[in-house]
Amino acid sequence: MCSHVQVLILDFVTVIIIRICVVFYRNDLEVTDDFIKEFNDATDPSEKERLRCQSQKMLERIKVVIFKH
Repeated sequence: MCSHVQVLILDFVTVIIIRICVVFYRNDLEVTDDFIKEFNDATDPSEKERLRCQSQKMLERIKVVIFKH
């Protein structure tokens, strides 16, 4: 059985690990507010095409996640 102190230490370590993962893990196919703004504000045709291709990859990834479960 875990003591109260052990539980607190485990909780603390878990929080630290989650924060480290958030800082170091970045998914280029994650839809973010920044991506949406960049997509909507794009004026250069080559930039629009690059963002359109990236958004298509995002949609494909979402389909895989949805239909996988």
